[in-house]
Amino acid sequence: MSLPRFVFSILPLILWNCRDGQTTSSVTDALEEGNFVRAVDASYIPLLTSKEIRLYDTDATQRDILDILVGSGVNTVRLRLWHSPSSKVSSLEEVRSLAQRIRNKKMNVWLSIHYSDTWADPGHQTLPAQWQNLSFTQIEDSVYSYTRKVVEAIKPTIVQIGNEINTGLLHPHGKIENYNSPNPDFLSLLTRGIEGARSVDSDIEIMLHYAGVEGLSSFFELTRDLDFDAIGFSYYRFLTIENYGSTPPGATPRL
Repeated sequence: MSLPRFVFSILPLILWNCRDGQTTSSVTDALEEGNFVRAVDASYIPLLTSKEIRLYDTDATQRDILDILVGSGVNTVRLRLWHSPSSKVSSLEEVRSLAQRIRNKKMNVWLSIHYSDTWADPGHQTLPAQWQNLSFTQIEDSVYSYTRKVVEAIKPTIVQIGNEINTGLLHPHGKIENYNSPNPDFLSLLTRGIEGARSVDSDIEIMLHYAGVEGLSSFFELTRDLDFDAIGFSYYRFLTIENYGSTPPGATPRL
């Protein structure tokens, strides 16, 4: 698999390749190897379109936002997916349609699966309503079949299994209370999601995503034996007390 070792994103997100325990030493190295990903989260495009908001490039020419992104050097677009949202926002129907437009522009799709009907983050990892009364075994099966279904429909290059899963996912089943005494069900759920994606495309790039830097190394020590390719973490500098510079201390796990 050809995996981008570094990603520059308009989002505060940085990735490393974790396959074979290797990392690229610098952005310059990644650029020289020709595998530098320039990405942006464009999940709000349908909302902007519905509001008839006009967008312009740096020459003040009105253009389609995807054309503006391509012209700015973006080669990958991140899209969030909710299971059964209360509206079409981030629904499978909306994301599938936008993903097709992105691929038509010769850009890659990076799919962020939230495994929830709304935002998933460290404080909110709520089961989809349709899964509320299922047994754990049924939820495992649902994670596999749902992941397979959406990967088949959206055809991403990168699939993110969960969003900001510091405290696990699909609470209470996959909740993490302590990294030193991990919940085995958390790893089982991640594994089923990964297997669902791999069943569609064995070479698809699998990402695990963490928010912030506190506990980052411990989290990826916990998940190091899973079959994934890339590490993602959200780094919101304006929310961080200290100025860490280019790479916060402890941000690079011992992989």
